Amino acid sequence: MHVVARGELAVWSALEYADVARRVIAAYKDGGRVDVASVLATALRSAVVAALAASIPTGVEGFDATVSGSDDRALGVRVATIPSSSAAWRQRGFSPVGLLLAREGIVSSRVLRQRGKRADQVGLGLVERSRNKQGSLVARGRLDGQDFLIVDDILTTGATMLEAKRAILAGGGRVVGLATLAETRRRHPSPLHSQETGPQML
Repeated sequence: MHVVARGELAVWSALEYADVARRVIAAYKDGGRVDVASVLATALRSAVVAALAASIPTGVEGFDATVSGSDDRALGVRVATIPSSSAAWRQRGFSPVGLLLAREGIVSSRVLRQRGKRADQVGLGLVERSRNKQGSLVARGRLDGQDFLIVDDILTTGATMLEAKRAILAGGGRVVGLATLAETRRRHPSPLHSQETGPQML
């Protein structure tokens, strides 16, 4: 469990996206290996709890207990996930992050939706990823007075997380934390505020 920086973003991540973890996540997301969901779900939950602990210094133990309940507004914080593209949904038939959260009893709020068609993030450079994600997400309605923890699967440059945060803020909401299942270690720091995963890099 560790916190990583992507520009202005501080993201809690459970695993490094490499070696065994990379192979297991890829098998889960794109190989139909939903049997490994329980292991990955436990890891993702730890990142969620850590991110909340960092943003809510008091009452975290209470959240840790209620995060397994059915109320997605425990302690007033809702868990927001990144919506899959239509192509990814047709290919998989499920939301990888949503399924992992559900395995831990965490309700994800579908407050964001995709807007327009975007190129696949895989293979794009830092600048291209950032530009590709700009304006790609929008809130489904007004989010005034609501606090959100944004959760995704793999953090790369930060572009997707940054766009999700922008969309929630534009809808009137507040982002109190960010969490991912895994993060791709970067060899060189970048001044850009970005990130992504497999077919849908965070």
